[in-house]
Amino acid sequence: MKRITIAKIFTISAIAVLALGVTSMANAQNKGCSNATLKGTFAEKDAGFFTNPAPAAASLFAGVILDTFDGKGTITATGIVSIDGNVTPQTETGPIR
Repeated sequence: MKRITIAKIFTISAIAVLALGVTSMANAQNKGCSNATLKGTFAEKDAGFFTNPAPAAASLFAGVILDTFDGKGTITATGIVSIDGNVTPQTETGPIR
């Protein structure tokens, strides 16, 4: 019984030391985010509603979009958007703000 307790304490201690060591390494390599480091394609899913000023009603909104960052400050977003059930393809390109 005592052997099992010692083994558990050793295992938990080893995992804690390993986790703390990995966390320190990850934080040391964090050099910040900039337009030059933002490269690649990322997916996003949106859902919610828009409120219209007149008449006072809400429009349902849903979308699935791929955002592509070129590392030079430009984003291209391509996807499908649904507003009140009207589905339309969307493509937008512009500077990152």
